[in-house]
Amino acid sequence: MTPTMEMTVTPTVDLDRLKDVLASMRLDEERGAVPELRQCIDRCAPLFAVADHELSARFDTIKARASEAFAFEEKHGFRSLFDHGHPFNRQLGQDGLIDLKSFPPSSVESGAFWTDYFSRAGLGS
Repeated sequence: MTPTMEMTVTPTVDLDRLKDVLASMRLDEERGAVPELRQCIDRCAPLFAVADHELSARFDTIKARASEAFAFEEKHGFRSLFDHGHPFNRQLGQDGLIDLKSFPPSSVESGAFWTDYFSRAGLGS
């Protein structure tokens, strides 16, 4: 019988890259890009699990806040929180990268959701 050696590999994390990921997640929140935010949270969770405490805490805060947005879109429909008026979204539309007409129109409910969401988070909109 040959003895085996088990190795544990700990991924290295580029802190500047994680800060950029957090900034991207924050932009997704601001522009109502909830599906993109969900995808980033799902894909990046392992990276933040081994990040320093400050960055992992910031990730966890966004993740907890985002659960409300996920629930809203599950109830009101895909892209129901998308902000057509956000400058980044308008630029994507002007550049032909997204078709703004294919997204559902903003609603009173989505506006009220974001106002409350950002207010409670102390972020402003």
